[in-house]
Amino acid sequence: MEKFECSMCGKCCRELKGFKLSDERQKEIFLKERDDMIKNTPLYTFQKPEDEGMALYEWEVTRLKDIASAKGFDLKIKPRYGMLSNMGTVIVVTWMLDYDICPFLENNKCSIYKNRPLICQAFPFYKTIYDAIKTDKKLKSLEIGPLSCPKRIEMKELSGTTMMFGQWKKTMYEVYGETFIGSSKSDFIKVFDEELIEELVRRGHIDLRKLDTQTFLRKYENRSISMYQFAVRKNIISQKDVDDLPIEVEKFGDITRENAISFDASKAPKDGSISNTNQ
Repeated sequence: MEKFECSMCGKCCRELKGFKLSDERQKEIFLKERDDMIKNTPLYTFQKPEDEGMALYEWEVTRLKDIASAKGFDLKIKPRYGMLSNMGTVIVVTWMLDYDICPFLENNKCSIYKNRPLICQAFPFYKTIYDAIKTDKKLKSLEIGPLSCPKRIEMKELSGTTMMFGQWKKTMYEVYGETFIGSSKSDFIKVFDEELIEELVRRGHIDLRKLDTQTFLRKYENRSISMYQFAVRKNIISQKDVDDLPIEVEKFGDITRENAISFDASKAPKDGSISNTNQ
């Protein structure tokens, strides 16, 4: 079985912004999903498509700023996606690095490899199994087939598969190794954020009216807060929950790895296919 191996070409580190995808079909799908998100969810985007960069989470922003400071420079961070509270405060959901080329790329190598963000750990995956399960849909080639990485392995044979969930994880881990674990951790926090947004909406904390972009950006300049801190203030999650999130993300990755390694098809339930499991 072919195995993914990074060639260290640095391509992914030099194309951080603007949906720089070599596959036009992938670019078209990304832009459509982005437009649908803006139209059908409470989320706003702070950036134009050509300026939108890789997503960073709250604890990653803090960590990367500290690392940059130790290296002697100020890290340029911008908000990526946000919402509007019912009191007019802009809630920042994710941030992004404001660079085309990653500032931590040194001599064509990642200088913060052990502390790199989740999106870097997951690359070249777009998303994996967990989104498909949550939304009760079959996997698409794009979701399990990676982005514009020259070493990507498409694995089209898994598209729309009814393979057992455990076998799917085992196969993905055998081919993609720790990159697959990174993608599972990335999906974990995506699902956490989605459920937190749903709860904020359910409790009436989010203004569901859609403002024009310029009005939204002006409100951001006046008053803003991170989503996790907003949720803490509203007693939806605790500060301990926020502090423990990076730990929980790593635990989920460890569980995914353990399950993938230990899976035994002969002992799996017969109805444990991707389309039937809620794992």
